[in-house]
Amino acid sequence: MSKVWARYGSRPTQSTCPALPNIVTWIRLLIGLLYGAYLGATGITGSRGIMMGAGLITFVPMLYVEHYLKTDIESYNNSLMFAGAPNAFAFMCLVWILLHTWNNEETEQALGAAVAEIALKVAEISVDDDSGESAAPVVEDSEF
Repeated sequence: MSKVWARYGSRPTQSTCPALPNIVTWIRLLIGLLYGAYLGATGITGSRGIMMGAGLITFVPMLYVEHYLKTDIESYNNSLMFAGAPNAFAFMCLVWILLHTWNNEETEQALGAAVAEIALKVAEISVDDDSGESAAPVVEDSEF
């Protein structure tokens, strides 16, 4: 394989470049890493980042394959279309969440404190300190 995946208009096929699906997967993972880092560093949240990431991960490598390399896609039995796209999308989300959490430690600590406070309140309500039984009063409903 003489770098057929890097030359403009090289027209790779399954027989001349069988590793192209793997190369496309690595390109998608790189896009996922870079875009996830961008989202996490800039503090973008919400569906806008998700939709844009899905579009970038899915279609930018296909533009490279179809228009730059001029690949014979039929020879790959459509294995190029979504090769590595779910993995790259998950990787993008992972990087995004990690960086966003890292950049917002005070929010994470406030959330942890709030969850701990709620857990303590639930524990106080559900267990009586003396008997270990339910402290909530049992009220029987009458039918009438």
